[in-house]
Amino acid sequence: MTTPPWLLSLQNSVGSYLPSLLGGLAVLLIGWLVALALAAGTRKGLAALGLNVRLNTATPEARDFDYEKIASRLVFWFVLLLAVLGMFSVFNVDGVSGPLSVLAGTVMAYLPRILLALGLALLAWIVATVVRGLVNRGLMATRLD
Repeated sequence: MTTPPWLLSLQNSVGSYLPSLLGGLAVLLIGWLVALALAAGTRKGLAALGLNVRLNTATPEARDFDYEKIASRLVFWFVLLLAVLGMFSVFNVDGVSGPLSVLAGTVMAYLPRILLALGLALLAWIVATVVRGLVNRGLMATRLD
């Protein structure tokens, strides 16, 4: 059985790009699955810490705000952005992967600062909680209102 000429030309033209196309799609699919897993892990971890309950009781004007969902969405989109960057790198599309690489580099440069700010905020919250407890105990002992 002879192969039609259009099928031979399709095999010749697509055959050289098929491995990189499948590789790029595999990188995107694996990145998407990793992003879903990390987002779910972030949400469950923050739920175990009781983040929504603690922050919603601390801020009376925002009682039904879902901080866990926002944090998990940020993790999901950041990991998916890295997966898209990897996909375009596999495709060798420098016009798209170049600006995304600069964006990822900028975010990675600020990530230590963001983590330090979160650590300082946690430390300030702990100190404020301890000081509030000491002041409350001191006022209860002196019977001052």
